[in-house]
Amino acid sequence: MPAQHEFQPDWRDQLVSAVPVSRLFWIAALSLTLGGNALFVVNQASFYILGQSVANLGTVLCIDWCIRNFDSFTGRLLNWRPIVHIGVLSYSLYLWQNCFLNPDWDAWPAKLPVNLLLAYVMAVASYHIVEQPVLRLRRRMRV
Repeated sequence: MPAQHEFQPDWRDQLVSAVPVSRLFWIAALSLTLGGNALFVVNQASFYILGQSVANLGTVLCIDWCIRNFDSFTGRLLNWRPIVHIGVLSYSLYLWQNCFLNPDWDAWPAKLPVNLLLAYVMAVASYHIVEQPVLRLRRRMRV
């Protein structure tokens, strides 16, 4: 039987723990996100070559900061029940938003605020009627 070894964090754990979580880190991460996306306005080719990667790196760092600082204003805002509810519905909202947030459609279901309400109602319905039953079925099939 092999000897039990004490947990030794690998280089990734050490790197993550070495990253500061100060306000300066948040400002730098947000600057990368905004700066990378600003390249789209300045020069679209530069945005596609470099800006997207810079913006995505900044976004990852912003998410990391929010996770580490869950007790900050931003962390509390992201853990606020209405925001968490939208997060739970995010996939359903993603699926239904094109139907109702279509700027090329002039019918009443595509007009504000009706389109937002309809997208939300359809997302809630599909979440409960489709997503949840399929997830329950998946859990039962694993056992």
